[in-house]
Amino acid sequence: MAQIAIYLNDELEQKVSRAAQNEKISRSAWVKEAILKHIEEPGLPESWFKVWGSWEDDKSPEEIFQEIRKGSFETHRVSIK
Repeated sequence: MAQIAIYLNDELEQKVSRAAQNEKISRSAWVKEAILKHIEEPGLPESWFKVWGSWEDDKSPEEIFQEIRKGSFETHRVSIK
């Protein structure tokens, strides 16, 4: 397996360290995932799947998307957690 050395300023190193700590992985693993996400084909972010089905609404998905596009989306939704 190849190794690559990178140089980060203090601020960026702290951000990477916090992000890796939040995900409970090493900094190297976090950087590797960030690179893979950048070079792989675009798709929905993993965070999108975590919230899938997390709210209820009487409106259809089409109606919700129409509201979003019009800019009149209601900010209050009821969670079903």
